[in-house]
Amino acid sequence: MRQLVTGSQAHFFVQNGHIELLDLAPPLLFEEVRACGEKRDLWRKSPILQTLVLRKIPRILSFLTHSSLRLAVDQYFPVQEIKEKRRFPSFFPIQNLRFAVFFSEKPSLATPALGISPFSTELGGVVFVAPHLLIDWSGLQEEALYCVTYAAKEAVYIENAGDPDTNYLKKLGYHFGDQLKEATHPLVLPLRVR
Repeated sequence: MRQLVTGSQAHFFVQNGHIELLDLAPPLLFEEVRACGEKRDLWRKSPILQTLVLRKIPRILSFLTHSSLRLAVDQYFPVQEIKEKRRFPSFFPIQNLRFAVFFSEKPSLATPALGISPFSTELGGVVFVAPHLLIDWSGLQEEALYCVTYAAKEAVYIENAGDPDTNYLKKLGYHFGDQLKEATHPLVLPLRVR
């Protein structure tokens, strides 16, 4: 099996909190994302996305962290305007988010003046981002994003006034303050044989 992340790439991520890895996005990803007809938790409806978020991405994350991680939430961000620079955890009602993985429909060569661009520079590229970094969302005015987030094993569902869907986990039986459960947010690291 070929190594998915080199030592120098892992070191770059640890030092900088972000990295773009090429040739990871499945072809026709955005057709699958749009076919789900939802903006959040699309992986629950698509076997293709389940394989991506529960198997493929965690194999890559295993080179970037030694922490236990669980799948938190995935979300489709259609073309929209987000003017302010924000950290990705501000979009979600989950405490202890550790990674965001961004898939962009089309590459972007725009370099933000401040913050990290979540858009890959090449078709098929994927951007991994740590939660402490500011993200420049201005590219969403032109292109859509698909984002997958991973949280610490002990992640908690919280109220987030900045998230219009802050109550979405209540339909799965959650209340604010509940720890995420294995049945709805599976552990992906350490890797398991599936």
